[in-house]
Amino acid sequence: MVKGITSRDLALFKSLGDYGVLSTGQIWEIHFKEIAKTTMLRRLRALEEKDQFRRIHGLPNGSHGWCLTLTCARTFGIQGVFRHINRSSLVHDVALSEVRLKLKSVGLGETWIPEHILRYQAWENRIKHRRVAETIPDGIFTIEKYRDWE
Repeated sequence: MVKGITSRDLALFKSLGDYGVLSTGQIWEIHFKEIAKTTMLRRLRALEEKDQFRRIHGLPNGSHGWCLTLTCARTFGIQGVFRHINRSSLVHDVALSEVRLKLKSVGLGETWIPEHILRYQAWENRIKHRRVAETIPDGIFTIEKYRDWE
């Protein structure tokens, strides 16, 4: 384990790897709900100073989005991390994370594959100069619907 990294940090790294981008409020809901927000913010800033996280400005309520740095992702073996965050799509990316969180809260979001993972999978085996523009969906998930035939 990397010095100074806690088990909560590792869980947070996993969440950011899974979701791509989370708002400050979403991080609090998932990982710090029982702890003061000031403590959470102090920890996020510390991880940012250690080059583990990137803070993205631009959410309408004045809060921030957060994502993993490539350094952190490589250190902990997390693939598909955003290399660049487009601030004009930050609200959209955070909204997608919120949709996924809501689906998970009712037991439906476990199979969600987010856009950044789909994009990574679509491009990882291609030669850089031969990449072809593709339409990548915001995410994909499946559910099984059982019908009672009685």
